[in-house]
Amino acid sequence: MNDRLSYDQLYREALSDPELKRTREELEAAMSNAREARRVVFELFQDLDRFSLDDYQPLADIDEGKARLVAFLRAAVEDQGGRYRKIDACRFELTLDARSAPILCTLDRDLAQTDDELVLMGLDHPVLSRLSEQWRAASPAGIGAVTKGDLEQPAVLSMWWVQSFGGGSGSGAYIIPIAVDLEGRRVPAIEKRYRDVFRTSAAHPVLKPSERAELMHGHIEPTLQRELSYRGIASPEKGYASELVAWVEVR
Repeated sequence: MNDRLSYDQLYREALSDPELKRTREELEAAMSNAREARRVVFELFQDLDRFSLDDYQPLADIDEGKARLVAFLRAAVEDQGGRYRKIDACRFELTLDARSAPILCTLDRDLAQTDDELVLMGLDHPVLSRLSEQWRAASPAGIGAVTKGDLEQPAVLSMWWVQSFGGGSGSGAYIIPIAVDLEGRRVPAIEKRYRDVFRTSAAHPVLKPSERAELMHGHIEPTLQRELSYRGIASPEKGYASELVAWVEVR
């Protein structure tokens, strides 16, 4: 790189005459050098993804992630007639249905290695994978809800599961919240605390099907595309697939 260009020298030549007393030829040469430096810098960094704290924040609290996993397991198992029973801080028991024997589970890898009767439950376990796929395949009518919220005007929170392909950092999976009011304006306050929306009480719908479709196609989907582009998840070099996993109307 040093043999091709000296960035310091290029910018010194381009900017060393603040009073613009150079000849036309000198100015054109300086601008050409500056453009060349900009092009080389762009080529050097074009394969790097944007840095976003939102992508790393979920990794900061492992205990919170484990708690959400257990909460999902409990809700999914009980929904199909099974049972969840907490034994202690590290172990719990799952009974998938009335015909199944209880499964003694843990999320602690070290503990599972010391006890052959313990099943290490994780994202790649067949039980969790099956339940996850089952709920991801739910019909659109089953992923919508209406809740009460302390808002000046109603809004819609949509949750998207996005998977990216290719690019410098390979593939990745993301959960992206997009919230807008009924005029299509984005509501960042809901997006930052989207988990709280799922803990509020139920309410009656405020939107007609045609209004939901207009919000989705006219505002939410374009906002999602801009967000993915800003985060570097979607780009000309990287493809992606998106899937709506939740729709919550907040009154």
